[in-house]
Amino acid sequence: MAPFKAIGHDRYSSRGDVLADANSMMPNDLNHRHVGERSLEMMCTVPGVTRTVTSLGKGAGVGPWVRADMENGVYAQASFAANQNRRLVVLSVAFLGLAAVTGTACSSGVSTTVDTGGATSAGGTTTTSPSTGGATGGAGGVTTGGTTGTGIPGTCQPATCGSHKWACWKMPTPASETDTPNHQSYTDLGNGAVLDNITCLVWEKSNVATQGDWQANSDRCAALAASNWAGFIDWRLPTRIEMASIVDVTRGNKGFASIFTINGGSFATGSYWYETIMGINNANLAWTYGGNGLTSNAMPLTTATQVSRCVRGNGTGEAPNVLAVEPTNHYTIIGAPPTGEVQDNYTGLTWQQAYSPTLLAHADAAAYCASLTLNGHTGWRVPALNELASTVNEGLVGGAVNRTAFPNNPNGCKDPKYWFWAAELAVAPVQGEAWGLSYCDGFTGPNYGAVGAWNYFPTANVRCVR
Repeated sequence: MAPFKAIGHDRYSSRGDVLADANSMMPNDLNHRHVGERSLEMMCTVPGVTRTVTSLGKGAGVGPWVRADMENGVYAQASFAANQNRRLVVLSVAFLGLAAVTGTACSSGVSTTVDTGGATSAGGTTTTSPSTGGATGGAGGVTTGGTTGTGIPGTCQPATCGSHKWACWKMPTPASETDTPNHQSYTDLGNGAVLDNITCLVWEKSNVATQGDWQANSDRCAALAASNWAGFIDWRLPTRIEMASIVDVTRGNKGFASIFTINGGSFATGSYWYETIMGINNANLAWTYGGNGLTSNAMPLTTATQVSRCVRGNGTGEAPNVLAVEPTNHYTIIGAPPTGEVQDNYTGLTWQQAYSPTLLAHADAAAYCASLTLNGHTGWRVPALNELASTVNEGLVGGAVNRTAFPNNPNGCKDPKYWFWAAELAVAPVQGEAWGLSYCDGFTGPNYGAVGAWNYFPTANVRCVR
C-alpha cells in the first residue's frame, strides 16, 4: 500500500477543525470512529499486519476504550489520549488475531503522513516542528540578547533536541502545587503502560519488584522491547531527567506521581555518572532515584538491590555511557548579570541568571522571589524540584550547570553555599524541613543532614523562576 495522508474534520468540534477524513483512504483500508470530543482514532490494515497511526486535534478530549471493526471482522481494542498542550494523540492498540505494530505520529499542523509499507519502528523518531523563535545558539547552546518569540517546541520532543539527558519538553510538576505550571497529567493506556500527557513518554505503570544490578535492570527493559510489550519495541532505562519528570516529593516516602505503583527503593537509570563515563577513578557509578524521589549520582553499577521503571518514546538519545549532549539553541540570555535572565527554549521556563545575594532560610525564599524584578519582569517564584533538576548538566561535575548561561554559580560539595532551595517541604516520614539541589553534581535531597554531611543545608541559595 502506498503512503497515505490523514486529513479531514472533527464532527463534534464546535470549531470544525480539520483533522481526518476517511474518504481520503482506500476503501476497506481504514476504520475510523470518533470517540470523545476532538479526539480521533484511525487504523489502517494490511493483510496479517495492522499499522496504527494517530492524528491530532486542538482539543483536550480523552477517549474511552473503543472497539473497532476491522475489514476481516477481527476486533481491535484501543485507548488514546489527546495532549491538551501539544496537539498530539498517542494510540495504544491491543489487537486480537492480527500482528500489531503500534507507533505515534506527531504534527504541528492538520495532517500527517505515515508510510504503511515495510517495517515500522514502534514509537519511532518523533518528527516535529522545531522552535520558531530565536537564532541558532552559539557554543553551549546559548544565544545572547533579545527574545525568541514563543521559543516553545510545537510538540513534545522537537527534532532539534537529540537528547534523552535534557528536558526538551515542559517539565511536569506535582499537581498539589498551586503556583506551578504543567501539573503532572497521565493517561492509563489499560495495558500496563501509562502515557505522560506532557512529555509524551510512555512508562511502566507498576515496576517489577525483582532486584538486580544495573545490567540486569537494563536487560529487563530490553526484554520488554524484544517482546513488543504494550505494543512498543523501544523500551529502555529512563535517564536522570526523565525520572525527574515523574517525581512528586510532596507524597512523602512515595516520591512519584500517584498513578505509579512503587516497588523497591533504588531505581536504576540510563545515566552513568560523569566520572564513570570519563573513566575517572574507576568510579562505575550511575544516577539513581530513591523511593522518596531523592536523586543520587553514587549508585554502584554492581549493586544488586536496584529496581527499574522502564520508559519509551521521544526518539533517539545518548547511550548510558555517553555524556549528555546539550540541545542546540537551549538558552537565550536576556540582559546581563546581576539582573540577567535565562530563557530555556525547550521547557519554556525563564530563570534568574544570578541567585540570592545571601543564603536564606527556606521560609524566606518565597518572599525573596516574590519581591524580585528583573528587566521589568515580575511574577518570580521558588522553583519546584523537578524544574530545578532541568537546569543540571550531567555532562559536567563540580559545577553541573551550563556555565555560560549561569556564570559564577557556586561550585562545590558538602556545604550549604552549594545548595539551592526547591519549593517543596519535606513530608513525613521523610526527615528534614525542605528539599534542595546541589550543583556539585546535580543530586537532590531534604536538609536533614548533620554538619559536614552531604545534605546539611539549614540555609541555601535560591534561584527564582517564572
